[in-house]
Amino acid sequence: MAVPIELVENLALFRALPRYHLAQAAEVAMSSFEVGEGETLLVEGETDDALLIVIEGHLEVIKGKPGVRVAEVGEGELLGDMALFGETGRRTATVRTLEPCHLVLIEQTGLDILRVHGNRVVPILEGAALRTLARRLRQMTELIGQLALGTEFERLDQPEGLFARLSGLFRAAPDPRPQGPAPLATEVLARSPAFAEVSPAIRDQLAMGLEVLPVAAGELLIREGEHGNAAYILAEGQIDVYAATRSQANERVASLAPGAFFGLVSLVHGNVRSASCFASRPSWVLKLSGQHYADVQVQGSPEGAALRRAVYRELCGALQHSNQHAAMLIGALMSDPSIGPVERKAFQELVRETV
Repeated sequence: MAVPIELVENLALFRALPRYHLAQAAEVAMSSFEVGEGETLLVEGETDDALLIVIEGHLEVIKGKPGVRVAEVGEGELLGDMALFGETGRRTATVRTLEPCHLVLIEQTGLDILRVHGNRVVPILEGAALRTLARRLRQMTELIGQLALGTEFERLDQPEGLFARLSGLFRAAPDPRPQGPAPLATEVLARSPAFAEVSPAIRDQLAMGLEVLPVAAGELLIREGEHGNAAYILAEGQIDVYAATRSQANERVASLAPGAFFGLVSLVHGNVRSASCFASRPSWVLKLSGQHYADVQVQGSPEGAALRRAVYRELCGALQHSNQHAAMLIGALMSDPSIGPVERKAFQELVRETV
């Protein structure tokens, strides 16, 4: 079972970790193996609870049938990260090696042992998994923008663009603001699927750091390309998510219902907003500031662990939705007779055979 600590200590992932924690993890929870090129390691739909860390080599992540290549992973990156958060459901994608690879395996029982000992490898892996998910969601949103045409009336940068027109329409209504009293943050968290398994006591602690905000129908809450590190939980109403397209129009990629946790890519991965979020109805939201998110990420904090799990679940759901959206667009483009040979070849390169 044990692997030499030298195998993992030079990974950027663990360089700031005290040697004792890494040595303990290598001893009680890790095993290593090598595999050749073209080997399938994980299969979409299968049940498995193992976590993989890439030591050397590159692999591709494939989603759907026909398979679409949605990501490539390399040294220091994680695969099968559902195990980190106690999620033992079915694999959401297929993973295949692009060259000979060396990997480290951590099974669910090993992660449980590390948690019992308060080993800092676990929160470090959780943080890495969240950043990886956020990066992949950003990349997939960009791919959707490249694949989709959107429509000309959905331009953001013109006075008569979609958001300007909808905003004007909603603000012409008698009162586009949400009606009734502001919702209670604790009750919103209790109804949110992302926080379904969080204890009431921890939900109450998390709720104390959330700001309740009204959002008028027609209001642009998040604009793609702008800087921002706050995330939001939709309490009431509806939020639509748009991605800018290659034709400088916009593609609606999601309509969010109450309980949805959004704006997470910038919160976790940093950098600019990856999509625009628009209130299509009068809404209430809970605002999670970047500072509060950082404050609860204290080693060993139960609130921090609960929040990481909630963010993970929401990012997983958003990424799966985006993967399916991209696969649908690729399928439609492959059968479009107006697509030229250069573009068609580029789309074909994303398609993979799966087992």
